[in-house]
Amino acid sequence: MDEAKTLAEFIGNPNVVRVHSYFEENGTAYFVMDYVKGSSFQEYIMQGGGRISWKESEQILVPVMDALADIHEKGIIHRDVTPDNIFITEDQTVKLLDF
Repeated sequence: MDEAKTLAEFIGNPNVVRVHSYFEENGTAYFVMDYVKGSSFQEYIMQGGGRISWKESEQILVPVMDALADIHEKGIIHRDVTPDNIFITEDQTVKLLDF
């Protein structure tokens, strides 16, 4: 719940999905986050035939690393950074999801 509270207050990085609220029910913490329309990095890679260029990977992964640096400064560790949890929105903004 502490992590959810910190994320809900965290609006400093456009590459981190926004948390609107959070609650605990049945011994489980739930986050209510923005709905992100687009595709996962995994889907993006598959659309490119399973490979992407160095430039494409740089354009996607540098914002992810910036987002991770910002959330680490707040004491949060994202324990599930995978291609499925990196989203590329319809306007090409990279968002880190699934905390």
